[in-house]
Amino acid sequence: MRNPAVLVVGGGPAGSVTAGLLSRRGHDVLLVDRSTFPRPKPCGECLNPGAVQLLRELGLLDAVEALSPARLEGWWIRTGPEVEAGGGFGDGSRYGLALRRSDLDATLLQWARVGGTQVIEDFQVTRVDTEGEENRPRVSFRDAEGRKGDCRPAYVIGADGLRSVVARSSGLVRRRPGTRKLSLTCHVIGEGPDPSRGHLYLTPRGVLGMAPLSSDGGCWNLSVVVDARKEGRRIAANPAAFHREFGGSVGVPWVSPPKTVAGPWASGPFDWPVRQANRGRIVLVGDAAGYYDPLTGQGIYRALRSAVMAEEAVDRALRSEFDWERHLERYGRAWARETTPSRRVQHGIEYIVRRQRLLRPLLKRAGRSEGSLTGLLRVTGDLARPRTLLRPAAWMPLVRGGTTRG
Repeated sequence: MRNPAVLVVGGGPAGSVTAGLLSRRGHDVLLVDRSTFPRPKPCGECLNPGAVQLLRELGLLDAVEALSPARLEGWWIRTGPEVEAGGGFGDGSRYGLALRRSDLDATLLQWARVGGTQVIEDFQVTRVDTEGEENRPRVSFRDAEGRKGDCRPAYVIGADGLRSVVARSSGLVRRRPGTRKLSLTCHVIGEGPDPSRGHLYLTPRGVLGMAPLSSDGGCWNLSVVVDARKEGRRIAANPAAFHREFGGSVGVPWVSPPKTVAGPWASGPFDWPVRQANRGRIVLVGDAAGYYDPLTGQGIYRALRSAVMAEEAVDRALRSEFDWERHLERYGRAWARETTPSRRVQHGIEYIVRRQRLLRPLLKRAGRSEGSLTGLLRVTGDLARPRTLLRPAAWMPLVRGGTTRG
């Protein structure tokens, strides 16, 4: 095992884009992942408009759109058949995409390879020590044949998801999850719901999120998110039956009963705050750099955005070794500034969703007022900064009421 300039741990969107960008700047980059690609991934499988815009800026959008994703113009939000509201992302020029994560991740990983990144699959990092020889982190690993070893890259980028080994072993995780949510994801075939938008069913038991995986609405991602402490035993007993029962209880307007064709895949808990996104020569990106709740669908945007920011910092560190620490600390501070406001929005949404007595009347009023959810969807779609929600204009359509459906 050689000692690369940069070791990226994790081949999801955050890891692949960080690695690909650094390789294209001429750096020696090695990316490792414990999986073999393509592989299924428990996820809502949506790219919000902010993520689409970032892919466009990176020159990656054409490759992703070649995968024939479904285009999302907005979302329907429901607490039941009689209470629903819809909203778009604005003037119609911005849109989201929905597609299988197995296809997206494999495409981005191949882009990194083509750019010069060496990729090793089926390779598990077991520990990262921040202090190593020659001021380099020490990375312990186990390869596909069970052989153990270690290497000492100049920099380590942790892109290894919610339970990041890099974050935990380097002491960057602030605490264990306080909110114990668990998700189950399946792919189903069925017709009925509007395929131009995503759908959220908010119930006292939990949330069902739906996204079309084909433009004709024939195949869907159905992700159930519930409190693991309340539903964990039932899920453990029969995950497929639990997913089927929950999905059938919310009143999705299927033309005929849907058929599950893949899954279920489980994930969670999601509440993983970090102390900071860097320590020494270690940098965190994507979910590893802190996560709270999948409800707002901002995960892939944050993965891509952190990759862009981290790549710039690591590139500068590599080019000015005497001053490397300043560049990585600047990334950590900038990432905290960027994500704190949107995390507060997530906490606010979670507070309302947990309280049906608040949620139902608000959603019912929003359903009578076209555009009442646009301001919120633009923020969660990463088209507008969270501070725009402090402006009265963001809430005037909801306050005024009306008779038009969004």
